[in-house]
Amino acid sequence: MPTAIKSPMKFRCNACKTVYMQKYFSDMVHSYPNCPNCNQAGQLQGTMEAQDILKYPVAVGKCYLENTLQRFQQLTR
Repeated sequence: MPTAIKSPMKFRCNACKTVYMQKYFSDMVHSYPNCPNCNQAGQLQGTMEAQDILKYPVAVGKCYLENTLQRFQQLTR
């Protein structure tokens, strides 16, 4: 898997039936992030696609907002 993936990774939690997205990090190869709602392990669904913007607008917006805030914090340091 390339190390420079630009799109967020999409996960589905089977326990609470939600979709959440996380930015790809190189240490995600061996473990995936837990669901932010129920803290259970999620299933990898692939990278975010164009239709996900319409299907999961809150998850997409939250992911991009978190990434923007992280970048802003890095610039202000």
